[in-house]
Amino acid sequence: MSNNKEQASARDYIKSYVKESNSDDYLQKEQPRYDPTKPIESPQPTPVEQELISESAQTSVHYNVHLPTQNPIPSNDRKDPKLQPEKQQEPVWAARDFKEQRSEIHETSLTICADLHENLMTCFQHGSWWDKAKMCEEQKQKFWTCYNAQKKFLKEVNYKGPVNKEKEDNEILLRAYKLRDKIDQQQQKSRFSTITIARIVESHSETMSSATTAAVSKRTPTRRLIDTYEGPNLLEDQDKPGHFYNWLGNYLKNELKPKAIVVISAHWQGQGNSGVFVETSEKPNLIYDFFNFPRRYYEATWDHKGSPSVAYRVIELLQKSGFKATGEKRGNDHGVWVPMKRAMKSNPDIPIIELSTFEHEDMATHTKMGEALEPLRDENVVIIGSGSAVHNLSTLWTYGDKPSPKFVVDFDKDMEKIACRFTSEERKKLANQLDQHASFRKCHPTAEHLVPFHVALGAAGSDKGKKLLEGYYSTLSWGSFAFGLPEHTTLPEYDGSQAKY
Repeated sequence: MSNNKEQASARDYIKSYVKESNSDDYLQKEQPRYDPTKPIESPQPTPVEQELISESAQTSVHYNVHLPTQNPIPSNDRKDPKLQPEKQQEPVWAARDFKEQRSEIHETSLTICADLHENLMTCFQHGSWWDKAKMCEEQKQKFWTCYNAQKKFLKEVNYKGPVNKEKEDNEILLRAYKLRDKIDQQQQKSRFSTITIARIVESHSETMSSATTAAVSKRTPTRRLIDTYEGPNLLEDQDKPGHFYNWLGNYLKNELKPKAIVVISAHWQGQGNSGVFVETSEKPNLIYDFFNFPRRYYEATWDHKGSPSVAYRVIELLQKSGFKATGEKRGNDHGVWVPMKRAMKSNPDIPIIELSTFEHEDMATHTKMGEALEPLRDENVVIIGSGSAVHNLSTLWTYGDKPSPKFVVDFDKDMEKIACRFTSEERKKLANQLDQHASFRKCHPTAEHLVPFHVALGAAGSDKGKKLLEGYYSTLSWGSFAFGLPEHTTLPEYDGSQAKY
């Protein structure tokens, strides 16, 4: 009954409020309508609310004082931030800034030496048979001298540095062009040194102590090879050098059986005073860095492999000695794969690790690099320096089929005396003075083919050297040496041009 009364009273209330007899019609009429196509209007503040909002928008002085720290405790000695001078934002240097700087230095160096680079490319493409026979050595030497000098200068003066101003870079660029003028003037002067090397004492003892002999027999020999050849044609050489490599391949694979072979190439230079590169690929590609040879040489392949573990061991040893060794997946240039393929036509088992020389010609530094690598010999790793005892392509056809000039033979013989008659520190000292030899620049217009000898010699320690190959053609020498060979080793014997093994 109570529920009926409540419902009745509610109905009566509605009827009395709307003064209508039908409450359902009223509810239907007053029901809110929502149109989704129209925006919802926000309620507008009343005049009183608007006044309060305006007052709160005015920031107080007290709030300004404490805003920087949100500290509720007032401080009398705090200064108004508006009166403080704005601090200059400190520069933030990122790795990409230095990467872009290196790219700018490279491009600028190329631009400054662009005419020399164009001459070099023109020589390779449209040069005379004489220039091609010399592999455009003169043009190549001029370009690289200019490029390396510009690159070194721009790095030293921090060209295009992350915080450099345009005016500063323009002044540096002007100095770089003046440097180019000086280089052109210097290249017109004679390049040959007149300083003679210290006299080699002929009476030096050639005997070895029993302790040294025992040490040699327990170590893998460090072999120094001077791979003198006029390009990939060594692959088909049937004369004395080619047969020497036949002997070498047989000796490496069947007698030494090393864990790996580290090859220092004359055709790869590092960066900076102490920077070198190490090839770290598992399967290095072949680099065909030679010009104007028959097509078959560019289609040559070789079954070989690298070793990242040995490569990083090389990097570790060099870094311990203070050198900036960096791993690169570059591939093997022809200074590595051509002589090694000639020695071992198929080599799926012995890893080959390529190591660059430094970008400079300092012989003492290359000797120290060899000293850093010496522990590899106790790990059954063979170290090979790939270069030339004498390497001057610019005068190759001057002598042609004539007997090699006296300065070629003299330089090769002096290298033999240093390698085979001396040991340890005395040998290193004399080797580091080869750049003072009277015929040095006649034999090596640039020293990149000579310094691999110093690396191998540095790794040889006190082990005695032996000459394995002697041969000359014009201004080239095939002189090849080995250090630390066991006494019982059967050396190659040449019958005419044949190497017996």
